[in-house]
Amino acid sequence: MEDFWEFVEYIEDDFGYLPVPRNIIRDMQNPLEKYNDNELHQRYRFSRNIIENAPPINQRGLPIPPIVKLCTALRFYASGSFQRVIGDTGSMSQSATHRVIIEVSNRLAANLARYIKFPEGNNFNNRNLF
Repeated sequence: MEDFWEFVEYIEDDFGYLPVPRNIIRDMQNPLEKYNDNELHQRYRFSRNIIENAPPINQRGLPIPPIVKLCTALRFYASGSFQRVIGDTGSMSQSATHRVIIEVSNRLAANLARYIKFPEGNNFNNRNLF
């Protein structure tokens, strides 16, 4: 134990202070760069074009890149897996994964009417469904 304190004194004498450990910023891999078109469609069930043209999602501070947010949510929808498992594949915590899924889901729901059209009038009623 005495050796430890001698080491601390040595560091303080040389630097005048104890160095503060730095936070490590995680490197988020962009799925669009990582996967080809077929792999991207298999994992997220959407084409590269649809994912690239999605509306941007932004957050202050050290945000999760918007494309990673979208791909995380799409992976959750496509696999039906647990949030912790989905987060582990993207190096995110379960709580961050949850926030991402909620945010993307709300944005998709807000734009629902632009992309999903239901038949109007008697056109739907006259179809033979069975």
